[in-house]
Amino acid sequence: AGRAEASAGWTGCIGIVTLDTEPHLALMAARIIVHFGTPKTGTTSIQSALSTQLHDERFAYVTLDGMNLNREVILAFSSNPEKYGIIRRLGLTPAARERMRQEITERLSARLAAVGDRTAVLSSESLYGMEADELQRLFDLLGHHCGRIEAVGYFRHPKAYMESLFQQNLRAADGARFELTRY
Repeated sequence: AGRAEASAGWTGCIGIVTLDTEPHLALMAARIIVHFGTPKTGTTSIQSALSTQLHDERFAYVTLDGMNLNREVILAFSSNPEKYGIIRRLGLTPAARERMRQEITERLSARLAAVGDRTAVLSSESLYGMEADELQRLFDLLGHHCGRIEAVGYFRHPKAYMESLFQQNLRAADGARFELTRY
C-alpha cells in the first residue's frame, strides 16, 4: 500500500511516497529514504551534505563509489542505460554493462545489509527520468532490506529551471562565444 503527498506550489515542491514492504531479511534497515530531485533543485548540494555532514548514528548514507548513486542506479536498473550520456561516455560493451549491473546490485545489497537497524538514505538524480518498471526493480531490491521505503523528491517550476539552466550555461561559457539561438 502506498501513500502519496505533494505540496500545491511548484517552487520547492516536495513529493513524498511511502511504500510498506514485506522484508525478507532478519537484519534489516528500519526504513529506507530514497531522495531524488529534478535537475536544478540542489540535489548535488544535498548529496554533498549527506556524504560529508551526516553524523547522526540513526542514519546511514548509502553510496558505492562516490557521493551519490546516479551512475549505479542507471547501470543496475535502467532498461536502456545507453540513453544516458553519463553511461555512453563510459564506452561499455553490453557484456561489460551486464557485469557491472550484477556487481552494483550485489554491492548495494551488501551495503544495505550492513546498515542494520538504522535508517538508510540513498540519493540519485537519475531516478527522476526512470520508467515505472525500472523504479520497480530498484524498489524490489530495497524491499528485501526494510519494511518501509520513503521516496522524497524535489521539483522546480519549469520557468525557474530554465532560468537556472540558462545562468549555469552562461557561467560555463566564461567568455566563449555565446549562442542565444540555443535557447
